[in-house]
Amino acid sequence: MSTVNCNTILHEPPAQFHVSELDNCLGYYGFTPVSTGQIGTFHTLADRLIPGEIARPETLKRVQDWTQCSLHMRTGTAGTDLEPDAILASIRLTGAGRKAVLDRSFGFDDAAQSWICRPGQDCAALLSWGMAGASRRAQTATLRALMASWRQFYAATPVLARGRSVSGQKLLIRLGFRRLDTQGSRSSENYTGFDQEAPSSSQDQTYICDHYPRRFDADLVRSPRLCGTRKAA
Repeated sequence: MSTVNCNTILHEPPAQFHVSELDNCLGYYGFTPVSTGQIGTFHTLADRLIPGEIARPETLKRVQDWTQCSLHMRTGTAGTDLEPDAILASIRLTGAGRKAVLDRSFGFDDAAQSWICRPGQDCAALLSWGMAGASRRAQTATLRALMASWRQFYAATPVLARGRSVSGQKLLIRLGFRRLDTQGSRSSENYTGFDQEAPSSSQDQTYICDHYPRRFDADLVRSPRLCGTRKAA
């Protein structure tokens, strides 16, 4: 597999938008922003769906307070009272945050305020922090929401992700990501929840996609196969 040297990645124009626009986009797929009172529910669902360590509730709250748009949870379709069944987490990174991910000093539970964009601040890259669904339907909704928000708000922004299992890496490659030749021993939490096997440290790799892959506009988000076959716990 070919790799990309971190030093050759070009900066892209910053993404600017109002938080409510992102909420509206994700809301179409049943996702709503996570409030302070829902942090515990979000963490519990993530802990159930994602093997291995995840960020602590206090870390999730801190990041959400800083960004106002990093955590979203699917609570069913309009007019229903379904239990939450999917999560979507991303972090808009400053230049320093982008560097911290690339040199692997950004761990899943040690987000520094200087690495994370506040609302209205220029975005140097987007970190896909994690996503998971409790059923195939929920997984499909999560992938659709991810692709829709990526296309609308981050089409020209580098997106970083961490593939922590073979199937997770395959999903990233299918989405157009390329593996980076970074070095280090610490890991960012970005297990997709769509993988069928638990991640291992030897498989942990950082991936980047320089821009939204428009070739997927017609059929990617309609394919449940991309989300795997993981069943609810």
